[in-house]
Amino acid sequence: MGKSLEDRLAAIGDAAEAGEADQTDRPIPAHVKVTRGNPRSKVLQVRLNPEELAALEAIAERRDLPVSTVAREQLLPLVAEELNR
Repeated sequence: MGKSLEDRLAAIGDAAEAGEADQTDRPIPAHVKVTRGNPRSKVLQVRLNPEELAALEAIAERRDLPVSTVAREQLLPLVAEELNR
């Protein structure tokens, strides 16, 4: 007779945990960008129309930067100017 449902679920759980543990020894794939934690922990959501987003993505791609970095570069001088008033 086959395994009970509990046995099968336990085996699946064990396999999942083993898979997670196995990930720690694997090299990071080339397409994964590793970032370091920094004090910027708040997220700003900005609504753009499709053309604006496409233009921002094109700028970021040309500069080999994330879109959020390009947007931040433009926002921080505005914030600094306001803080220096």
